[in-house]
Amino acid sequence: MWFMRNGGVFSRPLVRAYGTLRQVAPRLTGYVERSSQVISISMSSATNHLADFIPGISEGGSILVNPALIANFENNTVAGALGHELFHSAITIGTGNKDNFAGPEAFAFSIQYAIEEKLDAFHLWGDQFSDINPWKPLEILNPRLETAADQLADISDTYTQGHWFWQRPWDIWPGDDPNGEKFLDVAKTVWVN
Repeated sequence: MWFMRNGGVFSRPLVRAYGTLRQVAPRLTGYVERSSQVISISMSSATNHLADFIPGISEGGSILVNPALIANFENNTVAGALGHELFHSAITIGTGNKDNFAGPEAFAFSIQYAIEEKLDAFHLWGDQFSDINPWKPLEILNPRLETAADQLADISDTYTQGHWFWQRPWDIWPGDDPNGEKFLDVAKTVWVN
């Protein structure tokens, strides 16, 4: 993990939120921290969201946290948002694929919910993704992912049905994980219980 300096100083709220995340999601943070790939977490106004994951090409990627928004949320909610983005990074590390595909987003929202629930924090996205879990049988999970696509499309015009193709979620994984088996293995390894 590499926390980048913002204006020459570390962001205390960001480091504090990450410390909270480590306490409630040690499997997730430990997985990423033990990786040989570099993950940078930094404050940046280059995102309009509280936090965003930018997949890397030969490394784990970057997590950008909006300095204008971090002050609007309690530490525990920020920890949940960091967990969401760190989940994307873990998937990138574990599968060797850039995690910018349809399936992982709903799982990232679900792990964020689980972290916020453990911390008794404000649920940034409510509970609409709370029942998506890598341990569920695919015959239950796949229809739920289709519903999640509709919810994502309703939440933001960033998500369109054309981009979020859910009809056969386990057939859309790229590279050498065409059935999402590596994805599920990593998700189960880092999941917050």
